[in-house]
Amino acid sequence: MDNIPEREQLKQERTVKLGEEFQLFDPKQVHIRNYDRFSLFDYKLLLNIEDDFQLPFGVCAADIEKGIENKKGDYLLPFGPRDDGYHITPEDFNIETRREKLKRLQEELQKPLDLTKNPLWLFFDNDVDELNKLGLNKEKGDNYEFPYKMLDLLKRLRIILKTPGGSFEAMPSPDYFRTGMVSFNAFYPADFGPLAANRENFSEPGEGLGLGLPSDLEKLAQIWARFVLAEEESRGENQI
Repeated sequence: MDNIPEREQLKQERTVKLGEEFQLFDPKQVHIRNYDRFSLFDYKLLLNIEDDFQLPFGVCAADIEKGIENKKGDYLLPFGPRDDGYHITPEDFNIETRREKLKRLQEELQKPLDLTKNPLWLFFDNDVDELNKLGLNKEKGDNYEFPYKMLDLLKRLRIILKTPGGSFEAMPSPDYFRTGMVSFNAFYPADFGPLAANRENFSEPGEGLGLGLPSDLEKLAQIWARFVLAEEESRGENQI
């Protein structure tokens, strides 16, 4: 990946509205940064949820190998090869059949992801202190939390991506709510909803998987996105 000063000069905060479709990685806007330990494509995004409620995000595609996991069973690969990552089947939408599938394919899914083809993983997050300065969260002891009414709204927030390999959706990670932040980092098929999961057992796979991406800006520019609000935040049929 190259580090082009002109791209850095073009970088600016982008504002989008709920329901508005936008190019997730606009080559004229994305900042490509290379560090000794990792590389990433990123930019700032401001989501206009309501007239008086704007939520800032950092949109990032960063090196997988610098994250916690890099097993093929942990990632969906919208640009392929599909079999290099996790392949979702009807078994994944029932808690018992998903457990059976993961046990049956355990050895294969534990193999390392081929980072030469898909070295990046996608996530959206924000800075807890920035949210605090904007009055979106409040301090609680050594941590931060969202006001109840705002939290109810944030739980309904979804990001939907259209890629050459299909459409994917993510809901905010519950773990980040506990620290006064909002993050999208686990994806599932937009047409079928979250994967079957036990929300009370953190040792089991969750409702979504990481999204592995190539470090090719021309390919990343093919991804389109939009934020939406779910009808109501609830546990689906696939969750227990």
